[in-house]
Amino acid sequence: MFNFERLRTLHAIATRGSVNVAATALHVTDSAVSQQIAKLESELGQSLLERNGRGVRLTDARHELNFRGPRVFRPGVVIYSRCRRKKKQAALK
Repeated sequence: MFNFERLRTLHAIATRGSVNVAATALHVTDSAVSQQIAKLESELGQSLLERNGRGVRLTDARHELNFRGPRVFRPGVVIYSRCRRKKKQAALK
């Protein structure tokens, strides 16, 4: 099942530039943010973040999720479904 909390977490990192600041904004721990991102990356079969000094940089795969403020979830659902389907197809080969 699709988890919107994971996309919300990724969006918080994207707009704030660090796991720590995103965690503070979401009122959760850094570890909780990292776990949500790890699960999302596992589900998509792609890395979404790269360390960049004290912050993080979003990978090109993240841009495929097409975050645009409040409209994040609608395109995200479509892209998420496509990535999951591609991952399953690759596993069958």
